[in-house]
Amino acid sequence: MKLLSMMLVALVALCGGTLTANAQCASGYTQSPDFACQINPPIAASNLTFAANLSNAASYTTASISPGANKLVLVSVETTSTGTPNAPTVTGAGGTWVQVGTAIDATNARRVTVLRDLSASPGSGPLTIDFAGQTQTSNGYSVDQFSNVDTSGTHGSGAIVQSVTGSTTSGTTTGFTVNLAALGSSTNAAFGAIRNNGTALVSPGSGFTELSNQGINRDSEWALNQTAVSWTWPSQASTVSVALAAEIKAQSSAQCAGGFTAIQVCKLNVPVITSPLTLTCDLHGDPCNYQITASTAASAPIVSYYGADPAGHAFPDLVFDTSTGAMTGTVRTGYFTPGTYSLLVGATNAAGLSDLFADGILTLTVVP
Repeated sequence: MKLLSMMLVALVALCGGTLTANAQCASGYTQSPDFACQINPPIAASNLTFAANLSNAASYTTASISPGANKLVLVSVETTSTGTPNAPTVTGAGGTWVQVGTAIDATNARRVTVLRDLSASPGSGPLTIDFAGQTQTSNGYSVDQFSNVDTSGTHGSGAIVQSVTGSTTSGTTTGFTVNLAALGSSTNAAFGAIRNNGTALVSPGSGFTELSNQGINRDSEWALNQTAVSWTWPSQASTVSVALAAEIKAQSSAQCAGGFTAIQVCKLNVPVITSPLTLTCDLHGDPCNYQITASTAASAPIVSYYGADPAGHAFPDLVFDTSTGAMTGTVRTGYFTPGTYSLLVGATNAAGLSDLFADGILTLTVVP
């Protein structure tokens, strides 16, 4: 019953509209109204450029970058000033760089800021990191790229689910952790950037991969399906740290579960169907024509087949009831004997019958 219902729904869907050609389908094939779900490739990350600059300046210029299409680019900036550091802005490479978050450490001397962009047609070139005229005593940056992410929204807004900042006051430490809330999916990724005042090398935490280390005490990292964004270093006293963590959303489709994306299905072309619908069927070895109509009453999920027998005699409805999976009809006495027959339904063209039911045929029960 379920198979028959599915096949009938497929036929009605085809009858309800015209399939259009699509550039992704090969010659002789047309885009189907159906779709399939395929497993997404996981989020992948790479560093485009990074550096640490210990010179005093109010703006800094990165090396040239060439982001990929539909890839999330995060610019993390870790800076120090004699006063409270300004939050930087970023321009260049044809991008629109939007702040994800920013945080200052407990001494108001160091700041971590992360900005994002994503474009289907990205530009290239160096970036300018600007502090609105305020001189910084040192600056580090990392430009990191993430593929297979959600591309909805503008400039990567759909790819960032959440961001969290954290800082510590002076003390003897061996690491620092910023905790994200539960991830929206196990296929999502975590990203983190940190700056501290220590002299010991900062290393990525458990399960994380380092994207860059900019001068010992500045670091960016990432991992799949992690919420505790952490770093470690050899024990050192009087350490002050500030960090930012963000959740990156994997690509997905509304039609598919998390971790899967809808893809186009191409099917063999069939003749364009117009109303009234002309079909050919094989009923007990005899040809006949049918017109298909669908009931819109929710309480009566029935599709009726109207037509005539091979001799041109009209006969009553052939009815398919989706609630029971039964198809019945009353035909002229003496022409068809009561029994069960195969009903092959398809579009007729010069090449002959093109079967619309690729997975099987319907069964017709004729009663006196």
